[in-house]
Amino acid sequence: MADKPSTASGYEAIFAETVRRGCLTLISHAYDLRDYLVVVGGLVPGLLIQVLPEGASPHVGTRDLDIGLQVAILEGGFYQDLTARLRSAGFRADEEDGRLIFQRWRLDHKGLRLTVDFLIEPTVQASESKKKKNILNIEQDFAAILTPGLELAFRDRVEVVLTGQTFQGDQLTRPLPVC
Repeated sequence: MADKPSTASGYEAIFAETVRRGCLTLISHAYDLRDYLVVVGGLVPGLLIQVLPEGASPHVGTRDLDIGLQVAILEGGFYQDLTARLRSAGFRADEEDGRLIFQRWRLDHKGLRLTVDFLIEPTVQASESKKKKNILNIEQDFAAILTPGLELAFRDRVEVVLTGQTFQGDQLTRPLPVC
């Protein structure tokens, strides 16, 4: 993925709209697992504040989707269910300079591209043998960025309703947890 823009002018509205569509695509495939997920990052301001006060400047936007994973997803194989569904929807590990990035997955569909960063709180389960550069390897091709404090996103999350089109063009309305 290209470096993040250093100014607001580097974020075009099409990026945020692509991320919104991608978020609906992802949540539609993992809807019953949403208790283990929380949307964090650059998409959140526009989801939480959908009508700005007069004269307020909008959030600059985002180019990717950040999904927090609750530690409980590691128990009972829920992450395997999540990754199987994402793979069947066309998501796969992203690639950069010829190497796979397992904590960042992407979806390409008809000229649209979404990248998703997966985050998880550090726990005892993230033993030294699994840690590498603050990454927890969960499956052979799936990992998450160890993110101290992420448990607060689950404690303080709220549910918002997102309406729009998925990458496949389906019109959906879905509640989703955000923080």
